[in-house]
Amino acid sequence: MLYAETLDRLRRTEIPLTQLSSETGLNLNWLKKIKSGSIADPGVRKIERLYKFLSHSSSPDTTSGIAMPGHPDPATFSHKPFCINAEE
Repeated sequence: MLYAETLDRLRRTEIPLTQLSSETGLNLNWLKKIKSGSIADPGVRKIERLYKFLSHSSSPDTTSGIAMPGHPDPATFSHKPFCINAEE
């Protein structure tokens, strides 16, 4: 269920995969393979990390640099890798 929900969110997001990679610390090629469905067993920790990021992030309008209604201001995005646990 978590994998299916994460895959759905990944396919619906407008956040570029390059940004997802830098924000989550997940490999860009891995994200491309997950999005295309070519990895059958991607690993629960990576899926959890991606799910948590996509659950707490909305897709800003990246073409104008202005957040769409209901979306966070792109200027507030962290450029540090996203961590699941505070200890990471």
